[in-house]
Amino acid sequence: MRMEKEGGKSVYSSGEMEALTALCDTLLPSLDVSSIDDDDELIQFYQTSASMAATPHAVMCVLVGGKIQHPKMYLSSVVLWLLSTWIGTFLLCGRKSLSSSFPYFQRFSRVSQEEREQILLSWSHSRFSLLRIFFKALKILTLLQFFTQVNEKDENISWKAIGYHRPDLKSRQLRIKDTQQLGNEVPEEEDYSTEEEQFGLLHKGIVDLNQWRETALDKLQNLGFTVTLPHKKNTMVESLNPSFIVKCDAVVVGSGSGGGVVAGVLGKAGYKVLVLEKGSYLARSRLSLLEAQAMDQMYLGHGILGTENMDVLLLAGSTVGGGSTINWSASIHTPPHVIEEWGGKYKLGLFGSKAYEKALDVTIPRNAPSDHNCGWCCLGCKDGGKKGVSETWLVDMVESGNGAILPQCEAVKVITRNVHGRKRAVGVAFEFLNRGVKETAIVESEVTVVACGAICTPPLLKRSGLKNSNIGKNLHLHPVVMGWGYFPDAPSSDAWPEAEKKSYEGPIMTAMSTVVANPGASGYGAIIQTPALHPGMFSALMPWLSGADIKKRMRRFQEQPIYLHWQEIKGQEW
Repeated sequence: MRMEKEGGKSVYSSGEMEALTALCDTLLPSLDVSSIDDDDELIQFYQTSASMAATPHAVMCVLVGGKIQHPKMYLSSVVLWLLSTWIGTFLLCGRKSLSSSFPYFQRFSRVSQEEREQILLSWSHSRFSLLRIFFKALKILTLLQFFTQVNEKDENISWKAIGYHRPDLKSRQLRIKDTQQLGNEVPEEEDYSTEEEQFGLLHKGIVDLNQWRETALDKLQNLGFTVTLPHKKNTMVESLNPSFIVKCDAVVVGSGSGGGVVAGVLGKAGYKVLVLEKGSYLARSRLSLLEAQAMDQMYLGHGILGTENMDVLLLAGSTVGGGSTINWSASIHTPPHVIEEWGGKYKLGLFGSKAYEKALDVTIPRNAPSDHNCGWCCLGCKDGGKKGVSETWLVDMVESGNGAILPQCEAVKVITRNVHGRKRAVGVAFEFLNRGVKETAIVESEVTVVACGAICTPPLLKRSGLKNSNIGKNLHLHPVVMGWGYFPDAPSSDAWPEAEKKSYEGPIMTAMSTVVANPGASGYGAIIQTPALHPGMFSALMPWLSGADIKKRMRRFQEQPIYLHWQEIKGQEW
């Protein structure tokens, strides 16, 4: 029998779901600690297995829901099918899957917890890369879902036991009223009485195409853009069959730290600017600061984006403001050895020029208050103190009256035209959902800016017909290793740094060490920084040795400060 989700699409059979449940429960089993601990919340946490928290169903929804785009996605279906049979279980698990009694062979779900743990550990360092990839993906998905899923009260069964809590939104009533005098904060009621508080600082420039088309197009026209319906004479690419065409001076694909800055500068200079953003727009009032919801709504790939071998996980923004909306808010000057390498080795003279130095001086100064105690800013900044692009450059564009932002609109092609024998960009075709139906529209522009990040820009250029062989190559990722220390609460009031401390509270990424960065020589060394991590991502990055071990590690969550060690390397492509 096969299970079906809404709409009748076949997903997993009952045997495959049984195998998935056994896998999740192997990672997070039910453990009895009542004999050694009398803390009810801790006892409940240990006694709750993955299946008791409905985690396998949540994992299944992620696997079949289209949220993950990965070339090895087929592995989940193949492995679950094999584990639902005795012969497949023996092929993948070997002797550890055998029973001591006839008929000896058994499905994975019938194997003991102890043996299942040994099997998963063997997969984690297997010489077969596909088994390693499957283990990594399963571990990440299971732990991430278990420690982030919430009930109708926005509570998770593990949070009290591990010392985690949501921010008290009612107490977060400080508003930064004067952006010129940072730190001048005034208490204010959280009633969202103004349009800006209720709908966001950008609401006047946000055009939602997922509503009645006439309403959206009227708003574009009211903002000063020319909107026409297509016919043969005014359609650049007839095969696209666009729903409408918008004309502007400049179209910017991407609203992050690249595109947002360009849009702000052009808008203030008097040019009509249209910004296309693949992600959604969330006003401060709509931020829940829940990890699962934030990753689903504001992160590229819903926060689950990995390299082909799953050795590296990528975190990138996919929302208005881009990465600046969800990053850890640390911006540093381009190191001298990098500028020298780009300018000397690669002959890119721009990066050693006065113009580049001046550009850094414009964007690099700190513009956030020093006492911004927001450990949740990687889930969106509730009071705007982080001063991301959606609070600064894009606000400049909207307030100029010369710009509009189209969220949930994905650029599919840069449109080109032959001008004097050379191709010239003259616009962008993009897709959007209009009340659940996918449509296409075109932006005609004098200037086209593609700034949708190192991950999304190359595919767009390739879809647009660009043939340069370097597109999509030479992307280097800095390997990042997470470290942590265990600092239990101390009874003394003289304890350092304080008697009671929580790893996820306080200002984010306030310290950086370059002591081993090798700045005096090649510059290829390591930099140590302090990030903000919440239970889901923290658990996904933790090593897994057994069900008991991972629960012990998570029990100490609030008392384990974290640091990131990122290495600058040469010659390695991912």
